[in-house]
This record gives sequence, C-alpha cells and structure tokens, in this order.
Amino acid sequence: EDGGETVPAALVGFAVPVVAAWLVVQEGLPGWLGDKPGTARRVHDTAVGLAETLALTLATTEALKFGFGRLRPDFQDRVRRHYCNLPDSQGVDCAGFSGPPLSPDPATAAKIFADGRRSFPSGHASTSLALATYASLVTGGHFVWGQGSTPTSRGVGLLLQTTAMATALFVAGSRVDDGRHNPSDVLTGAAIGFGLANLAYWRRFGGDGRPLRARGDGKLSLR
Repeated sequence: EDGGETVPAALVGFAVPVVAAWLVVQEGLPGWLGDKPGTARRVHDTAVGLAETLALTLATTEALKFGFGRLRPDFQDRVRRHYCNLPDSQGVDCAGFSGPPLSPDPATAAKIFADGRRSFPSGHASTSLALATYASLVTGGHFVWGQGSTPTSRGVGLLLQTTAMATALFVAGSRVDDGRHNPSDVLTGAAIGFGLANLAYWRRFGGDGRPLRARGDGKLSLR
C-alpha cells in the first residue's frame, strides 16, 4: 500500500473525458466542416455508446467486487497494520510487529482495510480496456474498415488503435506489478471491459462504420 500506484485511479478517471472529447471531435469535426449529413447521428451514437460501455463496466465490476469479496494480495499485511495499531487487536497475532498504521487517520485506515476485500475483478483493468476497446472500434469504423477509408487513413487508425490498446494493457499489467491484484483479477476485468465495449459498439454501428439507425426515421439501416 505504501509503494503507491503506477497508475492512480484518478488518472484512469481523467482518461474518461479525454477519450470522450477525442471521439466526439474525431467523429464530428469532418462532418461539421464539410456539412455532411448524418454527422449528428454519428456523434450521438458514439457518445451514447461510450456512456453505455462505462456504465455497464462500472456496474458489473462493482457488483462482482462486493459479491465475491476476494482478498487482495497484500491483505495479510493490511490486517496486521490495521489491527496491531488499534487498542484492541481483536485476536490478531501482533508478536514482533512494528509496522506503521495504514493511515494516521482512523477513518482512512478503515477504508483502506475494507478495500482489501475488493480484489476481484480489477476496476483499473475493466475501465481502461473498456475505454481503449470502444475507442479502437470507433476509430476502426472511421479510419480502418469504415466506408471511405484509404491506405493513409488505415495507417493512422491502426496507430491510434495500437496506442490505445497498449496503454490499457500497461495499466492492467501494472496492477499485478503493484501488488494490488492477482493475475486472474486483471484478466477478468480486462475481459469485462473488452466484451461490454464490443456489445455497445456493434449494437449501434455496422461493418462499414456507419450508424445502424438512419437519423429521424427510427428504423434500422445497414446502408
């Protein structure tokens, strides 16, 4: 716990508006500059799909964390640092222990201790993979396999996709290196984010990268 986090949770949270702004500008700017029809529908579906991805990912992750209550790899250390620094160690063997408390503030220490039972799945992994996967799919539909893609746009799209996914995998892997999660926590979290991002995207976009719904008619369209 004292070692810090390679990627703090706040940084993952900061990535949400950054990715949202990137996708809105990417999908909307060419249409707004060129006055292309259907731009509003594309931006709307992209934004709603991202919101759905994050909402489902966070809800699923939190439900599983509370449902399983799996102990973090450093839980044994948290137990001793928490209880051995209280007036009543509640039966914890504190012989020879002289470590610092989890936090000088009792409320914060209790919160850190309770978080030790929230290992499965990794929220960092699920959120980062959800963001990266959804952004990669939207970018792919725009630059790589979408209607009107070119060799140049495919190169740009693949670079953006690779950067996004590599960043997410780095975040996920850092949770094991930091001692916050077991490998299975990270793999499960990554699978949740990846799967829900695909679900949200393919519900709204076709193989040509265009929205399935034609604007205003409420019908499905694969054109």
